[in-house]
Amino acid sequence: MSLLEISSVAASAIPLGKGRIETPRGILPLPLPSVLELLKDVPAFDNGEEGEMIDPAGAAILATLCRSFGKAPSLTLAGQGYGAGENSRLLRVVVGSVGENSASDTVGVLETNIEDTNPQFYEDILEKLLEAGALDVFLSPVVMQGGRQGVKLSAMVPPDRQQACTQIIFTETTSVGIRYYQAERQTLDREVIPIRTDFGKIKVKVARQMGSIVNLMPDYSDCLSASRSKGVPLKQVWQAAFAGAFSQGQLVP
Repeated sequence: MSLLEISSVAASAIPLGKGRIETPRGILPLPLPSVLELLKDVPAFDNGEEGEMIDPAGAAILATLCRSFGKAPSLTLAGQGYGAGENSRLLRVVVGSVGENSASDTVGVLETNIEDTNPQFYEDILEKLLEAGALDVFLSPVVMQGGRQGVKLSAMVPPDRQQACTQIIFTETTSVGIRYYQAERQTLDREVIPIRTDFGKIKVKVARQMGSIVNLMPDYSDCLSASRSKGVPLKQVWQAAFAGAFSQGQLVP
């Protein structure tokens, strides 16, 4: 991929096909068991067509190279290519670029409404989901049937972490059902830079678009730790880190 200067690969959900196929090991059902194993945690669907739509080699390539599956990301198109298989089936590859300092991909979103889980448990639940690979986790207040107050738990997850995060939600909460759907997102180029302050080193998260800084945020945990150890207000540490990011010449507005 480096020789082709391709930094990211995405694919649609995988059509599986159906029927049977003769192999050296005898007649096997489609999709092949090896294909299903390789495509574990990858979005796939039954397209209703007879025949082999994807073989083990193709499944291995997609599962290894693709960072996301679903709708095509927004691209500035640069080229395309086609490969023909049996029965006039075609594989199309589209090459393009996303905006400078930004990236587009598809993620899964898990949602469930909860009304009777002890609120004290939520901090632990959110931490476990993040440790399991969730990209973001948050809670929203909701009003449920009969006017009952509840909480909507949402987790944004990569496709290969969907099952692990689903298991945590079922195990750690009183939920009996989870909604899942795919969502497109666009992200800015981000980096974390350590900044020297009078209160110690504070990490600062920097986001850029088209080469310009659009967001700058001192790390809350670092600021809180420095505030408590130095006995100064939290906002004073935060302001020092924010100002230091520019005064030390590490950032160019």
